[in-house]
Amino acid sequence: LRIAEGLGDVGVVTLVGPAGTGKTRLAQRAAARELESNRWPGGVWFCDLVECRELADVLRVVEAALGTKSLSEREDADRTRTLGDALAQRAQSLIVLDNCEQVLAAVGTVLDVWVLSAPDCRFLTTSQEALRMPGERVLRIHPLDSEEGVALFLERAQSVRPGLQLTDEDQVTLREIVEELDGLPLALELAAGRSRMMSLRQLRERLDRRFDLLRGRERG
Repeated sequence: LRIAEGLGDVGVVTLVGPAGTGKTRLAQRAAARELESNRWPGGVWFCDLVECRELADVLRVVEAALGTKSLSEREDADRTRTLGDALAQRAQSLIVLDNCEQVLAAVGTVLDVWVLSAPDCRFLTTSQEALRMPGERVLRIHPLDSEEGVALFLERAQSVRPGLQLTDEDQVTLREIVEELDGLPLALELAAGRSRMMSLRQLRERLDRRFDLLRGRERG
């Protein structure tokens, strides 16, 4: 609700929080809800900047998401202005720019232009830091508290281990796991996936080596 309200008032809303707090998932859910609201006749567009390292990369990703012609042969400033004109023609569009932290300066550069070029468009960004640009509304995403963390862990653990029941000792151990993992949703989900192979006590004991324990083999 706070995201929707922010998008109605300002050009740029940024979800800020540490890695693993669920910023991407929250942005995706917000974008899906906005798409259903029908208040963006120009469309809702998702741009993942996780592999971007410079301005040209950001422009390439946005061009691909919008389905506009690639202008890679032009200077970045010209490409930025051209994309701004394209956005202006798609009045009332919502553009989601995910994982901006490693290209903060580049994102700030393009948004300085696009917010002016396309005042009817809105931009939802996610980052570990605020963009620090005029008119930006920052919504800080905090780790889960103890109750929320326990609920998330149980939901994920029961999906891989149906019928999982907790003893009183397990309840205490689970709260220790949530505290040890700082309430970070991603870490809790990864830990919950390991409950198929080990008990909560074993999980807790191995969290001293948590980066080895939680690292998956999938590329993602």
